[in-house]
Amino acid sequence: MSNYHAYLIRLWRDDEQQPWRAELVSPHSGEARHFATPEQAYAYLQQQLKPQTGELSATALSATATTTMNKNS
Repeated sequence: MSNYHAYLIRLWRDDEQQPWRAELVSPHSGEARHFATPEQAYAYLQQQLKPQTGELSATALSATATTTMNKNS
């Protein structure tokens, strides 16, 4: 997982009777992802911030460091 993510977020609706839609565009790659609702875009962003399989989260690393420090004290 990268420690840096950047997206252009575009929110729009065709008229006041229509639901909001969302688009996330990566300025690095130009890749665009479209979502039927802003909530789906937010869920995607939250998923991007979770550690991937095989990676340790900051919480796990902190717990490991604390345990190691306590053993050495």
